[in-house]
Amino acid sequence: MFAAVTTGLVRFDEWREQRRIEGKLHFAEFRVLRAVSANGFVLGVGLKSDAGVQMEVDFSEIRTSLEDKVPKLKEFKKTRFTISPRDGVFFDDHPIDIPIPAPGVLEATVDYRIKYGPVGNPKYSLAVKKRASLSFDQNGAPKGPAAVYDAA
Repeated sequence: MFAAVTTGLVRFDEWREQRRIEGKLHFAEFRVLRAVSANGFVLGVGLKSDAGVQMEVDFSEIRTSLEDKVPKLKEFKKTRFTISPRDGVFFDDHPIDIPIPAPGVLEATVDYRIKYGPVGNPKYSLAVKKRASLSFDQNGAPKGPAAVYDAA
């Protein structure tokens, strides 16, 4: 009887932990893409959910910069997304107009404030503030993985 009760309590605790959402959204990647519709680049972040249930993610504040340049546009049509259990989501800012960089390194910053939680109730928050050193080749394309680190 003791073994059955103990096993039941352990399984119940595991089930509760899988359904918990708080603390289960994490930074996964720093995104750098060449802008298709403009001269320049798009910066963004990728996030990963470790929760065993669906969650809603709302990108409430977004700020990016490449060197000292920022995107001209500020408003987004959609900032709220629903993600599946143990899935990911990414969000990219508007393009930053910048001439094709010469071979070398540029500094980029992403600063996001994200609200997340059960669908319909994003009550937890996550702040992502990262810097990256981006290397470019002779054609102005990003070269190799970016060196990403926490920004103060």
